Amino acid sequence: MVDEIDASDILGFRTKRKKDDLANRSINLELTLLRTIFHFAVTKGYATANPATEVKNLPQSVVDHPLLPAEKFEQFLQEAGKTRTGAQLVFWIKLRSLTGLRPTESLSCSGKMSTL
Repeated sequence: MVDEIDASDILGFRTKRKKDDLANRSINLELTLLRTIFHFAVTKGYATANPATEVKNLPQSVVDHPLLPAEKFEQFLQEAGKTRTGAQLVFWIKLRSLTGLRPTESLSCSGKMSTL
């Protein structure tokens, strides 16, 4: 039953996920989901308390990725355009830089866009 889960269970879950070598960010997202599920359960009367609120998030490091100046970026695109698959590479770089897509997301997206 949901009311039988307490903070020590959630702390154990967090510890297990850390041992599974998950990034702190991923574990924190899972904890946020658990807090949301318990909040729903409390709101609907399925639970009396939200034990997930007692478990703190893990620290996350934020890495700053500096952007290239505009002229360096244009020079980079010009050089990329000189490669064997230059047009596709330039399109892919522009797509990623303008949308923030991850590499695998952009490859999937660009494949779909080519059929339009």
